[in-house]
Amino acid sequence: MTYQYPSYYHDFQCISKDCPDTCCQGWNISIDPESLKHYRRILHPSPRTESADDSDSPASHNTPESPSCSHSPQASSFSHFSQASLKPSPAFLRRFRKAIDFRRRTIRLSNRRCPLLTEKNLCGMYLHLGKDSLCRTCRIYPRHQEEFGNLQEISLSLSCPEAARIILSQKTRPHMLTRQTAKKCPSGQQVDEDMLAWLIHVRETLLNILWRTDCSLETSVSMALAFSHDLQRRYSKGCFHRHNHFCPEKAGQVLNTLSQAYLSEHATPRFTQTLSSRITSEETVPYSSCQWLSSLLKLYGTLEPVVEIWPWLINLCQNSQNIQSYLKSPFSPTAYDNDRLPEKQLLTYFIQVYFLGTIYDDNLYHKVRFAAVSWLTIRLMAGSLVYGWTDSRLIQAAYLYSRQVENYDQNLDILFHGLSTEKCFRLLPFLSFLNPEII
Repeated sequence: MTYQYPSYYHDFQCISKDCPDTCCQGWNISIDPESLKHYRRILHPSPRTESADDSDSPASHNTPESPSCSHSPQASSFSHFSQASLKPSPAFLRRFRKAIDFRRRTIRLSNRRCPLLTEKNLCGMYLHLGKDSLCRTCRIYPRHQEEFGNLQEISLSLSCPEAARIILSQKTRPHMLTRQTAKKCPSGQQVDEDMLAWLIHVRETLLNILWRTDCSLETSVSMALAFSHDLQRRYSKGCFHRHNHFCPEKAGQVLNTLSQAYLSEHATPRFTQTLSSRITSEETVPYSSCQWLSSLLKLYGTLEPVVEIWPWLINLCQNSQNIQSYLKSPFSPTAYDNDRLPEKQLLTYFIQVYFLGTIYDDNLYHKVRFAAVSWLTIRLMAGSLVYGWTDSRLIQAAYLYSRQVENYDQNLDILFHGLSTEKCFRLLPFLSFLNPEII
């Protein structure tokens, strides 16, 4: 197996009681089979036969192995279960019995919170049973894994406040570190290795475009959207295939040509001129900036609330004063480079986490568009909190957004579907919104 993880991965340490929020509320906590067996032994100390289907739960594949055992909690061994020396109180055992749903293999939430949390938002299981009693989900969060054949990419989840702070506080562009092991793909799932290697090169090119220093961030995002749209159009036409199979030579040639066009010294003025011609050639601008942003917020308003304050936050963003304030602030021609570093880190996070998923659905443009609308929405949320924003409020908005969107697959599906079907989110209206000075 090859493991890849961002350069800041090992910077994470849980800050426990100092955390402004808790990771133990708002979503279901699945229990892996080994932990479930251990919990049965706690409640029923006498030997018992485990159900045969415990070893085949999808929950056992939800989380990654650590790229470095010396830095990550997931290195804890389940063999320590039998060595636990803590003696839980009868009162805790009663709470514990009510909390564990053995049939669904989850922890039952109480008022959207894990019932094992203490009043100080500390983990009761950790305090009464020891850290090795934590189920796999709790043990490795906020670490997240995606599997692509023999490649596993591991990241920190933006939904954790401390992880969000680490991600958005980086002072340089993050890079991916690699570690090789003798392990084989745990699921046995295979992918087209040539296409995966090509997608990794595409992702790097996208990040090179986003990190340009000769234009505003809005222009960089516009160029990344246009670049991915150009590739998607050619991919959908079969330009990268030969005899119905992905052809790395043809795909590589197209990528090299487009990369030169979008990364050359004169790429920015040429792109701006081309975009201006496209927009001005339209008889009318289909959507004003205010209409476009309102449509985006309306889509986010259809998501099922995971974060309790989500409906309130969307209503706050939809306030006309907040929208007008936002439309005036992000498009400053002097807003270059380091003063927008947290925003670049935000975009980089979404591209790094989601883009290689193209190997499974062939929609690379959709991943870039999702990254762009996530950046815009988080920025608007940060500004709406206090009618103006700072990096700390951007971090707060980012982890709330991630909990609402990334931690609930149904909301991700709603969002991707809406972005793909509503006309206002097509490429030209999107670029028109990002470049109002051209209209």
